[in-house]
Amino acid sequence: MSICEVEYIELSRAATELGVTSRHIRNLCEQFDWFGGKMGDVWVLTREELDRMKITPRRYRGRPKGSVKPRKPIGVSVPV
Repeated sequence: MSICEVEYIELSRAATELGVTSRHIRNLCEQFDWFGGKMGDVWVLTREELDRMKITPRRYRGRPKGSVKPRKPIGVSVPV
């Protein structure tokens, strides 16, 4: 495949398709050694890499459910 046959997509458009930020896509490119670079002053990604990102499972962020005990509501007094 020659460079003329490769479809490049701006990261902002790819981010919209994936429902994430363009910064997140740049992080994924660094993490998985995918192509993502600048053409002029615009960050781009190949269509092939975008399709690969779509099938890569997303990790859930944050603390796992049940890892912290629930706190008592504020303003509730305990009978003595």
